[in-house]
Amino acid sequence: MAKKKASSLEISDIRVKYDKNDGSLRITSKDPDLKGEPFSLTVTGNSPTAETLFKLMRAHGLVEEPELPTELTLQGREELRALYDPAKPLLFVLGETYKGELVEVHLSKAPHMLVSGATGAGKSVLLHNLAQQIGLRNNFRLSIFDPTGTQWRQEDLRPQDRILQSNEALAVELEQLDDELQYRYYSMKAESVNNVALLKNAPEYTVLMLDYASNFLLGISIDKKDGVAMAKHELAKQRLFKLIWKGRAAGLHVILSTQQFDFEMIPGETLANIPIRVAMGSAGYLATVALLGDKPVYGKGVLSHHGRGVISIHGKQAPFQAYRVLKELK
Repeated sequence: MAKKKASSLEISDIRVKYDKNDGSLRITSKDPDLKGEPFSLTVTGNSPTAETLFKLMRAHGLVEEPELPTELTLQGREELRALYDPAKPLLFVLGETYKGELVEVHLSKAPHMLVSGATGAGKSVLLHNLAQQIGLRNNFRLSIFDPTGTQWRQEDLRPQDRILQSNEALAVELEQLDDELQYRYYSMKAESVNNVALLKNAPEYTVLMLDYASNFLLGISIDKKDGVAMAKHELAKQRLFKLIWKGRAAGLHVILSTQQFDFEMIPGETLANIPIRVAMGSAGYLATVALLGDKPVYGKGVLSHHGRGVISIHGKQAPFQAYRVLKELK
């Protein structure tokens, strides 16, 4: 007896909903063969099946995603100047929510930042945004680690700002900042104050920005067989972690940007001192959980657009989009 051919059924009203609480997918439809009774399937979150199904459904426009603007706001230097309040020099604008609300942070409360996302996700958008705002403040100095030598130009920065293009140059900068950190704590103790801003002769704030931070944190260019080089590199890393632990009160701030974050880069006790964490663009579920320190409360669709993602500040998450900025920083 010939086998009966399986009939194919095209379902046009299928819907997929992402549960932000547990990361699961619920797929529902009405099957005509079942006389209109609904069909449903729930796929447990944090599984390859959920990830694959989500990408497939989204490709066919079947995923319920939050409404997103078609264009991000273009911010040039003058637009950012309009947002700058001289009375609040430590207040920075990182971007906005999808509703157009400004996402602002105060460095005295949230001193360090970690940004992660694949190439083209919008990390440089966010970093250039911050560099422009730092350029508006006379009491700030900026040092940028750019091992590729392609993301930043010295002529676009102020004379007091620096670009570091090698691990060796960064190690020298970290040694100087470590000395500065100790001096500032000594000064604060001498004047019985707990913040550098309260000193009689308050020094300038310093921001150390590491673009492609994984190159340094993982020692990609270090010869693992060279014991001396490895020891120097480990010392430089410990100085960086010390800045993250103690830099807030001393006016020394760190911004790290990397394509893929994992726990090998930063010890947990150090990561706990980085209150601002941003997952930009397309990111894997586990990597996003590691970065944010918790399950992402917004659907994967939020992480599928250039310049958009999820920001966590002291554990509180929000959908986020970075301002696009003009390439010219002057």
